[in-house]
Amino acid sequence: MNVKPFRLPEKKSYKKMDIAILKQTIRDLASKEMKTRIEAKKFIQSSSFFRLCDRLNLNASDIKNSLDTLMDYPLISRKALSEEIARFIDKEEF
Repeated sequence: MNVKPFRLPEKKSYKKMDIAILKQTIRDLASKEMKTRIEAKKFIQSSSFFRLCDRLNLNASDIKNSLDTLMDYPLISRKALSEEIARFIDKEEF
């Protein structure tokens, strides 16, 4: 029997996943669905969010405050801004 050893994904894969989670969280905050927005809001208040930001070398408190401010905008503006933020994240190198 030929068994290959288990290997963890490269750190780069984890970083891509963290970036995708951050972008989806931002998009979820602009969702039409109240339940989706509530879950995203819970996530940005969680220790998991703070660890995610730490792994990406982002200041979690600043990001959280910015996302809290985003929530003050009307839904249509929030959707446009969240997509703009996601495009900005795509251009950044973490």
